[in-house]
Amino acid sequence: EVQTVPFLQDNTIEVLLPLVHYFFGNISILTIYLPPTMKIIPFIDKLNQQLGRDTVYIGSTDLTHYGPNYGFYHKDSTKDAVQWVKEENDKGYLDLVVQMEEEKSLKYALTNKAACSAGAALGAMHAGKINGATKGNLIGYYTSYDIHQSSSFVGYGGVIF
Repeated sequence: EVQTVPFLQDNTIEVLLPLVHYFFGNISILTIYLPPTMKIIPFIDKLNQQLGRDTVYIGSTDLTHYGPNYGFYHKDSTKDAVQWVKEENDKGYLDLVVQMEEEKSLKYALTNKAACSAGAALGAMHAGKINGATKGNLIGYYTSYDIHQSSSFVGYGGVIF
């Protein structure tokens, strides 16, 4: 059965692979696109059984893509755009990821356009959960607006399980 799942394409693998090589050297890397659907959970379970506990899972997604470059705006005219993205849209998603709320985080990401590759984050979160993690740790958060002020900007956060 074919299911169409709406998502925004993401290009973070081009950024991640050089970083992985820098920090880990010449290691075997398996890259997999994970669509934003709960149907990936059995796949992650099987993958984890085959690869074992020594495997490092990296799930990468940018957060809210806001402004005219992305055609996405919030509806609350009482809040500044950057404030809304940081304190509501991205925070709502990251809070669910940190709490390892798999289904809720996926639904939030898709409903609120809070993550362009929510399947990748879900996969890493689930791998952490089946390997004993009970909570994630938010290690950083910022937006591209923090670096370069523009009407279009993107959120970024790091969570370790």
